[in-house]
Amino acid sequence: MSGNFSLASDTLPKGVNNKIIGRKRDPKRDEAFDLYKASSGNIRLTDIASQLSVSEGTVRGWKAKDKWESLIAGEVKHTEHSDEGETDQKKEPPNEDEEPISYSDELFLKAVQIVAEAKQASVSLLQRRMRIGYTRAARLIDEMERRKFVGTYQGDKPREVYVPC
Repeated sequence: MSGNFSLASDTLPKGVNNKIIGRKRDPKRDEAFDLYKASSGNIRLTDIASQLSVSEGTVRGWKAKDKWESLIAGEVKHTEHSDEGETDQKKEPPNEDEEPISYSDELFLKAVQIVAEAKQASVSLLQRRMRIGYTRAARLIDEMERRKFVGTYQGDKPREVYVPC
């Protein structure tokens, strides 16, 4: 019996071949990147998710998998190098007077302090230390990312922490 088993193409229904067929790419995935790119990375993932009627986790996964940050950074570098008479000019840091500092969550400053002291940023760290739920901890991390206190989500790698102790 063991030598007689084979998956022959004549055992499959007519018109079906023996190739594995993957899922189609979700068109919302490209729309999400377009929204992110149009804002130069200055849009919250929750905003993208709500505009496209998908979960924030889905958008976060697309961002990590497709490496949106490096795609945008690559386009910026390409644009800077393609200017005729100019050499590598770096963008000036944003003026701090442009956006008044306001913290929508009263725990935000405490969360930043915890992340700075621990020198690591994760949702689970904030959940444990602050005794808060996942959603609130994730929003705090997202806000830190938006304000450039921590690096972007990179799958299983830890986020970089830019805030000094």
